[in-house]
Amino acid sequence: ATVGVEEACSGVRSLISCVFAGFFFSATLVRRPASRAAVILLAAPLALAMNFFRSLALTLLANSGIRIAGLWHDATGFAVLGLTAILLAAVALLIERRPARVEPAVVREPDATASHVSQTYPPYVPASSASPRRLLAGALMMAAALAAFFFFNTRPSPRHDRPAPDLASFLPAQAGGWKVETSPDLYRFASTLQTDDLAQRTYSRDTDQGVEVVTIYLAYWEPGQASVSLVASHTPDACWPGAGWEAVPVPVPRARLALASRVLADAEVRAFRSGLFPQNVWYWHVYDGRPLAHENPNSPVELLRLAVRYGFRRSGDQLFVRVSSNRDWDSIRRAPFIEALFAKLQPLGL
Repeated sequence: ATVGVEEACSGVRSLISCVFAGFFFSATLVRRPASRAAVILLAAPLALAMNFFRSLALTLLANSGIRIAGLWHDATGFAVLGLTAILLAAVALLIERRPARVEPAVVREPDATASHVSQTYPPYVPASSASPRRLLAGALMMAAALAAFFFFNTRPSPRHDRPAPDLASFLPAQAGGWKVETSPDLYRFASTLQTDDLAQRTYSRDTDQGVEVVTIYLAYWEPGQASVSLVASHTPDACWPGAGWEAVPVPVPRARLALASRVLADAEVRAFRSGLFPQNVWYWHVYDGRPLAHENPNSPVELLRLAVRYGFRRSGDQLFVRVSSNRDWDSIRRAPFIEALFAKLQPLGL
């Protein structure tokens, strides 16, 4: 088998996470400045070592004929993060551990005028603020809870054997009264999008109100090919402004669009402008046969909600559909290629 490491899997995120864990444990488990510095300095080498062992384990599994993409890849990644945190916490506890200081016995001399005798008090041992065993047990319980969380969020999808669709066949090469153009350079974005299943065609025609243009873009990811958060990061909100388009506020960012035959799942609605050329955009992100909602791509709360619910899942197939036009939806929804497109997309979740 041939095993490679993608740029997105370089281990930088694991390194940053472990360094943050080093700061956290140094602040909560260690009191002496020198010990705190040691915990922080050990975080990076420990992260590198654990990532090496993870890569080695995955390579040995691949050499044994096991498919390491998907569940094995994600499970070992999260396990390494949890194990590294536990080891770092254990190192912090070992560095900080010191024998209890015993105060000398206090002896009270007899008073010449009193009748009581000498009394010796037991040695004083200061109470520990927290037991290292309890802290380690708590860390193990947290690691177990995280492992359970990631297991249920990375379990295989029942649709994981679904064959990849022929996206080009979804877009008619001919449409009566429309000029059809196929984008020739679409695959130069394949490495960034991490998929080769891409298709885009532009339909245009002359009308009394000027040229009417409709562009349809499709992208598909097989199960295990990409995470939900990666696909969500390539929405028009993130990509179009960098290509020279200016975002225009829309009153309703999500709408339920209608065709002649049926009502579609809720679409994300955006608007852009490049010079004097307007562009209305409607798009859908489907994971495992269910459309996802992108309420506010600029809201940290919404991004966190999306990451917690879907960001760790990779086993379901994903579909991204974008329809853009210089006309509104009611003007283009009766076009025959629009009806044909969504009729073929219906089995995929739309």
